Amino acid sequence: MTPVPGGEPPLDVDALQARLAAAGIHTLCVQFTDLDGQPKGKWVPLHQLAAVLAEGAGFAGPSIRGTGLPRQGERSEYLGRGDPATVHPLDWLPGVARIVADGHVGGRPFEACPRRILRRAVDRLASTSPATTCAAWRARAASCRRCAARWRRPG
Repeated sequence: MTPVPGGEPPLDVDALQARLAAAGIHTLCVQFTDLDGQPKGKWVPLHQLAAVLAEGAGFAGPSIRGTGLPRQGERSEYLGRGDPATVHPLDWLPGVARIVADGHVGGRPFEACPRRILRRAVDRLASTSPATTCAAWRARAASCRRCAARWRRPG
């Protein structure tokens, strides 16, 4: 059993790899989203699953739009560390499974990674009172209904 970064319970990487291999998977598409929302990825052989989960798949940091990472030095390498909960076979590409990655730079989670930004927003939302959250959603829904009513075509 291998501990997975982030405090999740230990994961049996060998069992996950064996389960994927039994399903005919031979390649992983390690995928992340850049700061503009564009998906980026890399093909990795299934036998590298443990490395993808522990260290991550390497990408040239400066080539990823919006990161502002330098061309050289410790912070120039962007590592997409796979999230084992997101492994899913791609029906339209037999033998390939997608795994969503969290960005890491210089051995630490990258604060501008869109998944980290979303997690922080969800945590902030969860820390507010349910009444505040409900009121915010109702106000937004009412705003959308008013806006939609203005743009409806007559009859």
